[in-house]
Amino acid sequence: MTLVPGKATALAALLTAFGASAQAPAAEPAKRPRAIRVQGNQFVDAAGKPLVFRGVAISDPDKLAKAGQWNRRIFEEIKAWGANIVRVPVHPVAWRARGAEGYLALLDQGVEWARDTGLYVMVDWHVIGNLRTELMQAPMYDTTRKETFEFWRQVARHYRDHPVVVLYELFNEPTEYQGQLGRLTWAQWKPMLEEMIGIVRANDPSSVVVVAGPD
Repeated sequence: MTLVPGKATALAALLTAFGASAQAPAAEPAKRPRAIRVQGNQFVDAAGKPLVFRGVAISDPDKLAKAGQWNRRIFEEIKAWGANIVRVPVHPVAWRARGAEGYLALLDQGVEWARDTGLYVMVDWHVIGNLRTELMQAPMYDTTRKETFEFWRQVARHYRDHPVVVLYELFNEPTEYQGQLGRLTWAQWKPMLEEMIGIVRANDPSSVVVVAGPD
C-alpha cells in the first residue's frame, strides 16, 4: 500500500475496508493463501476482480473472554448481518497481561470461528496516542516503539500467508490529542509507519496493511 501524507489515506483505506463502495459483491474467504492484493485504490482477488470488505468491529477478545462472551456466536451473528470481515482490536495492556503466546492462542480461536463462518479477519493494534513521545491517551493504550514493532513481528510471523487474516491495521489512532501528547507531524510519523511495514512484510510478504495519518 503506497503511503500518502495526511488523513485522507487512512480514511480511504478504512472506508474501502468497511464498505465505502456498494457496487462489488461481498467476498467469501479465499481457499488458498492470501488471494488478495491492492491494485490502485481497490482490493482485488487472485483474478483481479474488485473486492469490497463490509465489516464489524468487535471488542478486545481479552475483554470478551473475561466476560464469558468470546465465542463462535459473535461471528455467526456478524455473518448474519451481511458482513464479511471482523476487525479484532488488541490493546497493549491485554497483550502484555496474557503474553504473546497466550494472546495469540486467544486470537487463533477467533480466526478459526471466522473461517468456519465465512469471514475474514483484520488484526488491529488498538492504540490511541503518540508513538514518537510514547505518551498515550489512557493507560490501556500505553505502549512503546519496541513493543509495537515486536507485536507486529510476532503477529505477522504467526499469520504469514493466512487465508483468513488478510488485513493488519498498524496503529489505530496516532494523535497529538490537542498537543497534550506532544507533537506528531507526518514527517515524524511516516518513518515509523515505514518501519512497521518493513517488519510486517519481512515476516509476512503477502500481507496487506492499513495505515492511519496523524489526527
